[in-house]
Amino acid sequence: MAITSKQETILAYLNDTLLPTIDGTGNFNLTLRSDNIMRGKYAPDKFGDFPAICIVDELGSEIIDAFAGAGDWLTMGGSVQSNYDAWKVELLGYVKADSDNLGEGYVQTELNKLYSDLMIAIYADRKLGGNALAVSVIRFEKEDAMGDGNVGALLLTLAIKFDFNPSASTPVT
Repeated sequence: MAITSKQETILAYLNDTLLPTIDGTGNFNLTLRSDNIMRGKYAPDKFGDFPAICIVDELGSEIIDAFAGAGDWLTMGGSVQSNYDAWKVELLGYVKADSDNLGEGYVQTELNKLYSDLMIAIYADRKLGGNALAVSVIRFEKEDAMGDGNVGALLLTLAIKFDFNPSASTPVT
């Protein structure tokens, strides 16, 4: 029987459940359509509409296994107390302003809306539907003039802490 890794479960949860909650209602500024959420790193011209998000899993992590014996649970990350050394996942978001007049800050405004929406969604579900011990945003960067001048990018780095047990009778990896 093949298993689904904890990492795959979390990535699917981000893609299929958490990010689509950004729907322009309630406290959200923008509407993130599910067809504008992709796993992997893509350029903004891959998307037909904005905002758009790429879920990027290309960063490493430490694993706590000190004193772990066969059948013991392990924690992703180098310290149980810190989320900063957990598994890193990046959310690469793109926005496009209605105006290409960069002097008026339209792209920055759209980037700030996307940042706000992502923070609200992530911190409303810090255990990612019960799939994680915790998730924290540990870094973000913005670039407000890409491509034709009215596209901006936001990179949000998440630190995700979760337990796993590869030696259980039904392994959790």
